[in-house]
Amino acid sequence: YRKVIVSTLRRYLSRSGRICPISYRYQPSDIASLPISKEVDCVYIVGGLYGNSFALEKLENLVRANSDKSSASSRQPLVVFNGDFNWFNGTTIEGFLEINSRIRALEAEGRALVSAGNVEVELSSHWNHNDETAGCGCGYPMYVRDDVVNRSNEIMRNMHGVVRNSLQSSKCQPVTDILQWMRTLPLYLRLQIGGVHVAVLHGDGYSLAGWGLAVESMYPVDKQLQCALNIESGRLPNITRPADIDDMFNKMKVDCIACTHTCLPYVQDFRSSKSETSRIVINNGSAGMPNFSDESYSTCGVVTRIRTLSSCEETPDLGADVLYKVVVGDALVEAIALRYDHDKW
Repeated sequence: YRKVIVSTLRRYLSRSGRICPISYRYQPSDIASLPISKEVDCVYIVGGLYGNSFALEKLENLVRANSDKSSASSRQPLVVFNGDFNWFNGTTIEGFLEINSRIRALEAEGRALVSAGNVEVELSSHWNHNDETAGCGCGYPMYVRDDVVNRSNEIMRNMHGVVRNSLQSSKCQPVTDILQWMRTLPLYLRLQIGGVHVAVLHGDGYSLAGWGLAVESMYPVDKQLQCALNIESGRLPNITRPADIDDMFNKMKVDCIACTHTCLPYVQDFRSSKSETSRIVINNGSAGMPNFSDESYSTCGVVTRIRTLSSCEETPDLGADVLYKVVVGDALVEAIALRYDHDKW
């Protein structure tokens, strides 16, 4: 049995797409030592855009509708792209340039902050790896099917090829600029909305591509969900328990964790074991892909919005389809349906 276990482990560790590189690792205390990137009254956190230009257009329209041009800059909505804003746009260099140029323009105007996902890190660091071992850097756990892992690896290898070819064309300079920009992106951010401190992550509290904050990993265990995801009994996820969440929040010194990466949205209120203070984990799933099987929401993405309660009272909410929400401190944490043109997409 020991030989079988060792052999299985070796195959698992050698499989591209399931490995979390060491460079992806950090500690929750690293977030606590990070200066606040921005203090705002409202933020839209957009994880997993996945190169969907129609979702980006819908997001821009939503933010524009809820902006007050007469207010101070701190009252204007901020957009945070917390990684994996590239993916399906990587089939052509034009698609690659469009998404990244639009996001960089928002950043240059002071309307957006950007942090990296595993897609941006792998693309900007390993685009010259022309071999079958190159992976997506998703850190897929064992319960995710091999065909899903293989498909993601293939998408990343195709993106590498598109980037390599472009560097021998007239588009060499703008592509080079974008790759250099991607390499400068942080792995996480720290925001303040009113009196609420927010850690903006891509994966979990320990890794850029961690799955510790996936909904199927959260306590209490949702066996019905695990069954729906076809997770086999021998490959169950490691469960993140309330004590783990307590430890994470204490070390980060935040009130809310906003993450993405795992493509299934949820919000959960973990009240501290030592007090009645709310501690919110919200995962937006994906902004650029469908998240729900329910017919009413089967063709829309999801973004996280966090805003002060006072701004909710002062600013009318125009065009936002709120799926669910929870209050933490003096802020409202919401999941917003992003109804992009799915047919065109």
